[in-house]
Amino acid sequence: MKKINSKPFNHLTDEELIRFIQEYSGLKVGVLTGGGDAPGCNAVFQGILDKAEETGYLVVAFKDGFYGVVQELPKLSDALWDAPIDLSMRGGTIIGSSRVNPSKVFLDSEGRVIEKRDYAAKQENREAYVSSAIQSLGLEGLILAGGDNTLSAGCKLSALNIPVVGIPKSIDDDYGFVYAFGRHTSVDRAVGMVDYLRSTAESHGRDIVVEVMGRKCGRIALDTGIATHADIILTPEFEFLSSAVFNILGNNRKQGKRYNVIVISEGAVSVGGEEEYSSKDSDGYGEKILGGSGAAFAKKLSQFYRANGFGDDIVRSQQVGHFHRSGNPNEADRVRGYKYGVGAMELVLNKEWGSMIGYMNGLYISQPIETINHLKRVSDDEYDAQRCNTKLSVLHINGS
Repeated sequence: MKKINSKPFNHLTDEELIRFIQEYSGLKVGVLTGGGDAPGCNAVFQGILDKAEETGYLVVAFKDGFYGVVQELPKLSDALWDAPIDLSMRGGTIIGSSRVNPSKVFLDSEGRVIEKRDYAAKQENREAYVSSAIQSLGLEGLILAGGDNTLSAGCKLSALNIPVVGIPKSIDDDYGFVYAFGRHTSVDRAVGMVDYLRSTAESHGRDIVVEVMGRKCGRIALDTGIATHADIILTPEFEFLSSAVFNILGNNRKQGKRYNVIVISEGAVSVGGEEEYSSKDSDGYGEKILGGSGAAFAKKLSQFYRANGFGDDIVRSQQVGHFHRSGNPNEADRVRGYKYGVGAMELVLNKEWGSMIGYMNGLYISQPIETINHLKRVSDDEYDAQRCNTKLSVLHINGS
C-alpha cells in the first residue's frame, strides 16, 4: 500500500505541487519551522509524519518558515514526502527556516518578500495571506515549530481565528513552563567544548573564558557551568562586579589553582558596562547581533593579572556561537522532538487550535500558545550573585 506522504511524481514545479495538493481530497495539515534552526527539528517532522500516516493526513510543508506562506503563490517543499529513514537523527531542518513574521513583512522595490528585517523597505501586514494559504490549499490548519518570534506570530494568528498549533523550539530553553527542544543538544555542544579546552588550559596554566549563547536568558551558561564545574558563571540576569570576579579568580591562583574556567553568556553585562556586539548589523528580529562578551572579559582579566603580578598571556577566550545548534541532535532532543511532533498531530486531531504541545514534570501536555510570552530566566533561587556561580541548595527550587 502506497504511503500517503510520498512524492506523486518527480521534479514538481511550484504550480504543479500546489495543484496536486489542492486536488488531493483527503485530510491535510501544514507545517513550518521558523527562526533559528535547533537540533530536533527533523525529529519533530518524523513524529508528525508517523502520526499523519496512522491517521490519514497529508503533510504539506512550507519552505523557509512564514517566508513560504506569505507569498502571492505559496512556496512549498516536498522534502518530507519519502523522507530519509534517518530523518530523526539529522540536524537542521530539511524544509528550511527564516525569521519572516506575517504581521510585518518587508518587501523590496519589486514587491518581493525579503527574508530579513529591513526597516528602510516597504512593510506590510500579511496575516491574511496565512489564512488564504490554508484555505486555498484545503488545509485543516498549520503546525508551527519555532521560538518567540514564530509562536508570538502564532498567538496573533490564533486571535484572528486562524487554526494553528505550536511546538516550542529554543536552544536557550527560555519558555515559561515547558521544555523547548534543541536545548539539551546546545548545552552538550558547549560542555564538550569546555571539556576539550580544559586540557590546553591545564597544559599552559591559562584561564579559559567560554562565551555561550543567551541574549536575555542565561540557562545555557548556568547548565554548562554546572556540568563543567566552572569557577565563574556569568548570565544576563545578574550584572557582575568585575573587580569582585577578578579577585575570586586571582585568589584561586594564589591558593595554587593552575587555571580557571569562566562560562559567560553573550548577553552578560558588568555593573556599569554595556552589551558587546559582533557587528553593526541587525539580526532577523531587528536586534543588534551580540558577540564578544567573552573576549572583552578576557581582555580585562588579562589586564588585572598583569597589574597584580600574575603574569602575561595567561587568558584565552573561545566563542561557541552557532556550534550550539550544529550537527545531529542528541538522544534527548530526538525523543522529545519526535514526541512533540506526535503530540502536535494529536492537537490537530482533537481540533485544539490555539494550543501548543509542552513537556513538564515528566508529562506531555497541551497548553495555550500564549505560554510563549512567559520568559523562563535564571532566578535568585538558582544563582549566587556573590560567588557568580550556582547556589549550593536545590530542594527549595520549585518546578526544576
